[in-house]
Amino acid sequence: MNNRKSNKAMANKPKPRATGALASRGRPRKPAVVTTRVTSLPAMFPKFPDQFVLRLRHTTSFVGAADTSSVLYVYSPLSISTAGYTSIGHEYPMVAAMALQYSRYSISRVVAVATPTMPATSGGYLAINYEPTNSSVAEPPGSVSDVTTSVHSEVAQVTESAGVEVKPTDYFTTWLPTTYTAGSGVSEAFTQSGVTQVYCRNGDTSGKANFLLTVEVDIHFAGLRK
Repeated sequence: MNNRKSNKAMANKPKPRATGALASRGRPRKPAVVTTRVTSLPAMFPKFPDQFVLRLRHTTSFVGAADTSSVLYVYSPLSISTAGYTSIGHEYPMVAAMALQYSRYSISRVVAVATPTMPATSGGYLAINYEPTNSSVAEPPGSVSDVTTSVHSEVAQVTESAGVEVKPTDYFTTWLPTTYTAGSGVSEAFTQSGVTQVYCRNGDTSGKANFLLTVEVDIHFAGLRK
């Protein structure tokens, strides 16, 4: 009898609350690149019978020539591969081909995460942003302040990842043309769908600044050319 009472009391005893890493599970500080339902375009967008959406995800390795390195990622379906630049169309040639077949595109979701791949040394860090409208950042960053002037940015120590998650349709509220000239794609694409800058520094000035950039986007196409 006493044993049953004791067992019942133990069963009703409140469980201790999780602390530290356990307490933060399910609420990551940085955006995670995970599989979720594809993000739809807002209702204000005109509907087209041939429109479709692709979810694309890729990881690119960047190796610095010195203790700092940077890149400008352009959210354009065209291939942009000038030194220090890259784009969706460059990482996915099939997207660049679709941009020639369809007259309109839009990006409804962006998740970009930068992860350092260099030894953890004091003074090392990386910064990442998403910038939709400020044309002064439409080039590879030369300092951390170049990145943090953006409307969305994050800085992390060399032992951590940093990332941003945004809906470009909050800024670009209609379909975008795919007809701009590839040679001027950086400046034109920037005014249409935004960019991400990454700046990385190795705390060891004799080392190299290396990082991975993982980008996931939902990109919509419409208006098949006749």
